[in-house]
Amino acid sequence: MFHCDPNLEPVLKQHHLMDAARLWDWCAHHVNFIPGHGLSDKKTAEVQFDNNGPSYRLYISQNQLQRKGWLWQSQPKLRELYQNHLLCEARGVPTTQAVCYAEQRLPDTQCWRALMLVAQPTGYISAHEQQKQLPEQSLAARQPLLNAWATHFAQLHNQRLAHHNLHPVNVLMNDQRHVQIDHLEHLGYQWRTVVASVNDLACFMRGMSQFETADTEYFLQQYWRECKLGLTYQGLRQRVLAQLAPAKM
Repeated sequence: MFHCDPNLEPVLKQHHLMDAARLWDWCAHHVNFIPGHGLSDKKTAEVQFDNNGPSYRLYISQNQLQRKGWLWQSQPKLRELYQNHLLCEARGVPTTQAVCYAEQRLPDTQCWRALMLVAQPTGYISAHEQQKQLPEQSLAARQPLLNAWATHFAQLHNQRLAHHNLHPVNVLMNDQRHVQIDHLEHLGYQWRTVVASVNDLACFMRGMSQFETADTEYFLQQYWRECKLGLTYQGLRQRVLAQLAPAKM
């Protein structure tokens, strides 16, 4: 299975790559992606079909069941795009717009960074942008916003607990910040629920450089009161802070 930008069709026809299997083989050879037979692996890269043509962002993967690939020219890109909307509907899972991960290309570089996005009534904003909403006053002035964030994550994770570890939502944002929602499940390498939830919290807090110790404690306490992860507060706190530690070293 291969997903491509619509504007790629003329290029694929020119190079006789309209067949998905042939396109997958061409991309794998072009970026030296050689996983063993039946082994799970994935790779991201940039490819060109013509020497002077545009570059396309490539995500290519293989597991025991199938081979997949995605090509885009718009930016930023998703790290993963396992489309799972129909499976959600079949299980009766409400399709919630919540937390998601994307890739953002840093200006004037070839580097990409993982970007965490959180749904707001007016659209999606990153954790880095969201911290600007924190008032610079005392903890008491920050508490309503901290409580809203904690409740948001707790509701998301409680939903995941109730629906077979379904990962929530991924989004594709273009330069105009339009959003396309795709529901996904981590097929082939599902995270355990506790690990996934701790990862969400740590990624969010990593973007909050203005968080003080009191902010961290209050945020985690409010989350722990509402989320049904089965951890003690100290257990949750230790896991989140341990995951944050490498980023602060």
